[in-house]
Amino acid sequence: MVDSTTSLPRSRKWFSLRIALLAGAILAVVVLRPAVATSPVVTGITPSGGPTTGGTLVTITGSGLTGAITVSFGGTLALPVFVSDGTVTVFAPPHIPGPAAVQVNTPSGTSPVTAFGTFTYGFNAFISALSPVSGPVGGNTVVSIFGGGFTGATGVTFGGFPAGFVVNNDASISALSPAHPSGTVQVVVSTPLGLTPNTLAANYTYTGGPFVTAVTPAGGPASGGTLVFISGGGFTGATSVVFGGIGAVPLVTSDASITVVAPPHPPGTVDITVVTPLGASVNTLADNYVYGQGPAITGLSPNTGPASGGTSVVITGSGFLGATSVTFGGTSITGSVVSDTTILVTSPAHAAGVVSIRVTTPLGTSADTAADNFTYGSVTASYTLYFRWSVVVWNGIEGADILTALKGQETPDNLATNNVSAIVTAIYRYNNPQQHFEGFFPNGAGIPGANDFATFSKGQSYWVASNGPGTITWTAIAT
Repeated sequence: MVDSTTSLPRSRKWFSLRIALLAGAILAVVVLRPAVATSPVVTGITPSGGPTTGGTLVTITGSGLTGAITVSFGGTLALPVFVSDGTVTVFAPPHIPGPAAVQVNTPSGTSPVTAFGTFTYGFNAFISALSPVSGPVGGNTVVSIFGGGFTGATGVTFGGFPAGFVVNNDASISALSPAHPSGTVQVVVSTPLGLTPNTLAANYTYTGGPFVTAVTPAGGPASGGTLVFISGGGFTGATSVVFGGIGAVPLVTSDASITVVAPPHPPGTVDITVVTPLGASVNTLADNYVYGQGPAITGLSPNTGPASGGTSVVITGSGFLGATSVTFGGTSITGSVVSDTTILVTSPAHAAGVVSIRVTTPLGTSADTAADNFTYGSVTASYTLYFRWSVVVWNGIEGADILTALKGQETPDNLATNNVSAIVTAIYRYNNPQQHFEGFFPNGAGIPGANDFATFSKGQSYWVASNGPGTITWTAIAT
């Protein structure tokens, strides 16, 4: 056996060797060339704070974090314990109190400082004292909150009600008490490290004054005269109940219950205020009362839409103020009450057919009438065609093109309709004013002068000639 390479001339063997080496070098470059790394970016830190002693396990999210070498917390470095392209987990190192910029160092660079990359060092905030410790139910009392860890505070609440506040320093906050029913509540300060704990030092007492928790019924006619039951507290000694600025004499049945007759008032939503020697009840949603008649729908625009929903519908009528619900065929949706006479809604999806739209307010639900009918998709009408001659009364669309109706064509397509153009040979109607019959011939639809009419009239009788065998049902669009 002869080695083919030994039989080549020396120059050709050298050329072949150079080609092979060159190909190998190219392959090595293609295979070994590293992918271009992206620069690191930090988009989030969880949790966003911890004690100055460090040790908090922090999850850093972002992009381009692959190969992270170190993480800087305000210049203090820490070694990652887990790294992926989108996540780095690290234990926060010790640091002085205050916010520290968190930056991830990778072979491709260092992440920039952003608002999403801040870790706040400190201790959980606490409240040691309030001054004053009480105030009226109407709020607006300036309360000094003392304690610690308030730097970076994000919120202050009195019994869950948000208050305006200013952080004076790490140990002091000035807050404006919000209105609140009488009683003792807890003041809570929110910081990046969490919420201040519940303690006796954080108690604030709302003094005097009644509060309303419910009104039954929540509405009545503008003429007044409705017997209204008010529930709440602090009603003892109540001297007046005010309906939107108009006073009424209350019957105080207990400290938590009042009975009163609603005075006359123009239509609309008003606040019910209970007045006692200790003050007036704070305005809340619970004390709303709607004056007016029950809702009534007089029109819809448009009154049809696709079964998929999404149609913008204007509902007109009266008594819409305070509407709590709008339904399409029993499906509840959220409407926008523009005025006492107008509501804007978007139709929900529904099976094809006619449904009722109903509006509900504290004064009741609108009655079902023809004015509130909304048609989903297209409604059809069916006619029976017998061999040779049939008499039908057209109940479909007014002015419908006859040839189109015979073919069952519409947009979008309605699978319930059918094509009878192949079996209908002629259609006649009687022109009563002129005392003679007129005809339409499908085969002559495109011939000028061949037909006396080309559209159907609603309620008109027609004689239909059919060459189809037996009895056939013809279904066409009605709306």
